Amino acid sequence: MAKNKKVIKVEKEVPDGMKCFQKIGGGNLRLANRIIKQNQRFWSYLETIPEAFRAYCKEVAPDNGAVILNTDAPRTQLVEEAKIVLDKFKIEKTLDVKGKEIKKGDSSLYNVVGEDGKPANEKPLRKGKAQEFLEILNS
Repeated sequence: MAKNKKVIKVEKEVPDGMKCFQKIGGGNLRLANRIIKQNQRFWSYLETIPEAFRAYCKEVAPDNGAVILNTDAPRTQLVEEAKIVLDKFKIEKTLDVKGKEIKKGDSSLYNVVGEDGKPANEKPLRKGKAQEFLEILNS
């Protein structure tokens, strides 16, 4: 006969500054004397993950069931300030000399304009092509 088992929920305290990550890709990763398996979630400081392996860890939403990696080493302040880089290019509708919108059929045409206000493309583009060109220039 099965015994009645009581399930006790233990609340884990996540230290301040730790973020929840998920291991992506194949293979295992050894961090803080733990083996992190594929798709496993864990709490860690960003600085404790070696730069070579940061590509294999993605930040995910907080998960209370994830493993908390404890490190005995003092935490160094390697957190860099986030620098906001404004996009240098933007999309604008193409206008003729009179200020009227240029269309090809029913769809409008667009220019990818730089900081100086000059178009980066030779000919006006449709919206889809302009978006692709903008992503390439801003990356």
